[in-house]
Amino acid sequence: ELAAMACAAANMLIVKRLSRRYSPWTLTAIQIVAGMVFFSPGAVMVWRSDPAIWHGELLLALVFLGAGVTYGAFGLYNWGMSRIPASRAAVFINLVPVMAVVFGWIVLGEGLGAGQMVAALAVVGGVAYSQR
Repeated sequence: ELAAMACAAANMLIVKRLSRRYSPWTLTAIQIVAGMVFFSPGAVMVWRSDPAIWHGELLLALVFLGAGVTYGAFGLYNWGMSRIPASRAAVFINLVPVMAVVFGWIVLGEGLGAGQMVAALAVVGGVAYSQR
């Protein structure tokens, strides 16, 4: 977890600096390509072990996750990083799990317990407070 947080902090600083020269959407595309290269060996191993799992529904889900979620969410995040100070923008990454829970509840009909609602409100409140 510590290494993940260090990498996230480094990413935010790098994106902030590079966004002076490059479009945030270009930076996001580069991040997606780097992630695809990083995870491709695992995908090849899964494909070799069971090629039958690669059907249309899975491929559609992968395109949605890559184009919609990754490019959309992190593109907007990088866009925000390019426009406001990194210390303010960095806080918004905490809304990712909150939005995942909310969209799981709305779109997928998953349960949303009282504890989850309280935690989500605490995160949203913390983000709002940090922006004051």
